[in-house]
Amino acid sequence: MRCFSYCCCVKINPYSVLIVGFDMDFFVSLHKRVVNMKAEEKNRKTADFEKAIEAAKNVAGNEAKVARLMFKYALFLDPTPMPAEKKVFENYEGALNIYKSLAVDEPKYIPFVGRISETLGFFYENCDRDEEAKEMYQLSLYARRYLHSKNELKYVHDYAYLLYSVAFFFDKLSKPDLTNYCFQLGIKILTHALDIKACERNKNLLLTLNNSLSQFYVINGRFSDAIEQYELSLKIIDELITDYGNKYLEEKARCLKEIRRLCPTK
Repeated sequence: MRCFSYCCCVKINPYSVLIVGFDMDFFVSLHKRVVNMKAEEKNRKTADFEKAIEAAKNVAGNEAKVARLMFKYALFLDPTPMPAEKKVFENYEGALNIYKSLAVDEPKYIPFVGRISETLGFFYENCDRDEEAKEMYQLSLYARRYLHSKNELKYVHDYAYLLYSVAFFFDKLSKPDLTNYCFQLGIKILTHALDIKACERNKNLLLTLNNSLSQFYVINGRFSDAIEQYELSLKIIDELITDYGNKYLEEKARCLKEIRRLCPTK
């Protein structure tokens, strides 16, 4: 009989079952098998994607399918949080170039331009390729702005969230005017959309933008502006509490704490 090094308790809802009879060597071996199976599966899918992309390229007028496959392949390869493989960039960039060309005559492809260019902007930024990141963010802003002009309520969240991300990018580049502009524009378009139709998701993003702008003002010594923005945040939080319940009370307490820290007489 083998001598087992330890046993473990595995909880299987609704009962706890004591499982004995497995030593460390078994678990190590099992882990290696799982890792190898995942690697084999990834290699198989990688080969399938590459084969499908090459086949699609050989068919005239098949650009949209090629772009779709390259985009899906990039998403499949894309690890978190950074793309470690050159193929990720190549497929995102390849898909983007095709969609940009198609979007000139067919606006239905513009959402793909906006999404992929935003993703590439994030990747370039995190690889310290700031000029390329700036180009991608600008392209995504153009696409999001166009979509927002066609259907404000459908695309406002994507557009505002992109502005939120780009604001931090410009802050990193020490461009306070552009940072302030992005925050303000995001707040403006969300406020207008919320005047048309209430939406908890959009109101939460509005609160996030407003608080971030407040913090930006604090860092830049604009304390009266920061207090004003926090007071607007309080108004948003009160509306969230009225519409969606007391789960926002903690957020209200944090906001009040910030205001009192900046102005003890408040």
